[in-house]
Amino acid sequence: MDFGRYSLPLTIAAVSTGIAASLLIWLVLYEPVAMAGALDQGDVTVVVEALGRALYSGLKTLISYL
Repeated sequence: MDFGRYSLPLTIAAVSTGIAASLLIWLVLYEPVAMAGALDQGDVTVVVEALGRALYSGLKTLISYL
């Protein structure tokens, strides 16, 4: 089998899954009220907004270090 042609897509999938998992863990630890409300109401827009804010602040901090 030629594993070379599958290595890049699998790497991209693994990295994006790791980023999403770490952001969700961060939300559970630092914004538990937003997560609990979203799970209770079944509304994911609050979670998506919080993930967007977390990703934006992380990228902004990373760029400021560079």
